Amino acid sequence: MPDTVPAVLRSMRFYLRVSFDRSGQQRSPDEQRADLRNDCEREGFACSGGDYTDLGSASRYAAKRRDDFPQMLADLETGAFGASVLGLWETSRGTRKAGEMAHLLDLLAERRILVWVHTHRRLYDPRIARDWRALMEDSVHDEYSSRETSDRVLRTVEAGAVRGEAYGQAPYGYRHVFNAKTGKFEARVIDEPKAEHVRTMFRRWLAGDTAVAIARDFEKSGVTKPSGGPFSPAHLRAWLRTPAYTALRVHRPGIGSTGSRSAPGQLYEAQWEPIICREDWLTVQAKLDDPARKKFRSGRARHLLGGIARCSVCGGPMHRVSSTVSRRPKYRCLPKGCVTVSFGGLNSAVRRVLYAFLSGDAYADLVQPDEDRSTEQKAADLKLKAVQAELANLKAKVRTGALTLDFAAEVEPGLREREASALAEVERLKRPALKGLLDPGEDIVQRWRVMSAPAKRQLVRALLVPEILGELWVLRNPVNGIEAPARDRVHFHRGEGCSTGPCAT
Repeated sequence: MPDTVPAVLRSMRFYLRVSFDRSGQQRSPDEQRADLRNDCEREGFACSGGDYTDLGSASRYAAKRRDDFPQMLADLETGAFGASVLGLWETSRGTRKAGEMAHLLDLLAERRILVWVHTHRRLYDPRIARDWRALMEDSVHDEYSSRETSDRVLRTVEAGAVRGEAYGQAPYGYRHVFNAKTGKFEARVIDEPKAEHVRTMFRRWLAGDTAVAIARDFEKSGVTKPSGGPFSPAHLRAWLRTPAYTALRVHRPGIGSTGSRSAPGQLYEAQWEPIICREDWLTVQAKLDDPARKKFRSGRARHLLGGIARCSVCGGPMHRVSSTVSRRPKYRCLPKGCVTVSFGGLNSAVRRVLYAFLSGDAYADLVQPDEDRSTEQKAADLKLKAVQAELANLKAKVRTGALTLDFAAEVEPGLREREASALAEVERLKRPALKGLLDPGEDIVQRWRVMSAPAKRQLVRALLVPEILGELWVLRNPVNGIEAPARDRVHFHRGEGCSTGPCAT
């Protein structure tokens, strides 16, 4: 026993940890506790009790957080450790991170607490340079072994991905076959009853059905998850993004440490049979990646400016809401809540502008006989679909390795510009013609007032465009806490040439 042991009642408190190990060679916490208690009896230490116990890895690659190790550090910092010796079964049981070990030894040295290591059969004093070096050398070796093991596993996983070998759990629709004698994995095969549900999801989604409707039908027909619960729409949508269903092995380096399952990965041809043909799978990916695809079905707006007025901060649509304070209705930016304005005040301010415009010569000049735009609309739709098909084809070729990312990066901006131009033309032709909505005349304001709400909204939407009155933007309050009149916060935006203030109407 070294001379540095304090001449006080010596007590030892254990830190016990075991990693999950299929081989069964790791010593369990109970076995570690028994060995350390025998050491206490032999060396003359009292067991203080209140052991710290963790189950899981202590390396930097651990996926699960340890609870008792941080508590032990906190007790050392506050002086609540309550013993003169920290007992470890071996140094790697404490931690496999050299930086963490250095911090632990600093705390132990400050509190004049010693370290007993069962496998070394000796006591260490962190205040003595040689003892500190011995423990740190062991810790550096432990971390090196952990890093070396990680590198070896990553190389093995990557090599298996290149060969297209199955890895991890079998996706729904597949099952794994194991050797009856050795228990080793042999193959991933299609689980036909479940695979048919996957085919149904792809087939119906391509036909236009929503994941919500498909999930509802699955639940009605008794199709459930392996756990027994119903499939959620989000779960079914995840199937559409699963490369395994078309026999592609995805490899995402970094999963388990800093990676994300949503991060792009490398795709390799897999060794198992596909459930979904490659053409259908690529078609689904193109539709999912299409920026023009509507992800939500919007409800029918009922109020005059709902969904037409735009937030001047984020550009989002504004809709009617009820104030929880004043109980008065307001228009509010729904995406972020940047701007809120009086419901009646905004309607009144816009109506005044509309009445003035509808009663003037400019509106009469705009109302021309209807012209047949069906041919133009068809041509614009075909042009847009052609550009979107080129984009989808580009992405598909990148995924399959037929094109490099560098080449795609050069081509994509031009395609995006053509897509935006084609989309703008389609939207322009979709705007309703003014003829037949509200004919000009002396009693136009009275006729406006008796129009139905949908007809009013159709006319307002046709007029509040950059080429006519301008898009309706609602500005923020100039002073926080004091609501300015809605008429002072209305801005009719006419595009690049518009001034910073409200545009003249």
